[in-house]
Amino acid sequence: MKITNLPLSITLVFLNITKPFLNKRGLERKFYFKGEMSMRYLILLTPSINWRDGVVLHNQPFMPEHAVYVQTEYNKGNIVLAGPFGGSTGGAIVIDADKEEDVVKFIENDPTVKNGIFSFEIKQWDYKMSKIENENPGFDQGYIDYKHKIQKELGII
Repeated sequence: MKITNLPLSITLVFLNITKPFLNKRGLERKFYFKGEMSMRYLILLTPSINWRDGVVLHNQPFMPEHAVYVQTEYNKGNIVLAGPFGGSTGGAIVIDADKEEDVVKFIENDPTVKNGIFSFEIKQWDYKMSKIENENPGFDQGYIDYKHKIQKELGII
């Protein structure tokens, strides 16, 4: 099926696919279109009340269910990165969602969270540099000079 005479953004939403487009600096950036632009969030997972001391992370209770749960969301295209920290000290998930409430619902239904193996903290990620999206702000001496000027005007420096 060929779609013609539609703006690129409408075409991408209609097709519900990932396509690159140029950001304000003319660099290619990829987003997953689901009706509105998704935001990126970081979920930090840390041991909670039912964490078993002396047991490595992958052998903790409900860890296989957690792996399948996260894999399912990954397969839907929402998980960007996920995995444990070194030394079995917890883990992190980077996820794209339309709103923070979707992220809260996702993590609160994680078997390891529901069963007190992990507690969590959610941070909205306003990334500036990303190899995944080819996002490079091009910070240089000109940026330092510009910000110093503003900081001087504000009386910060």
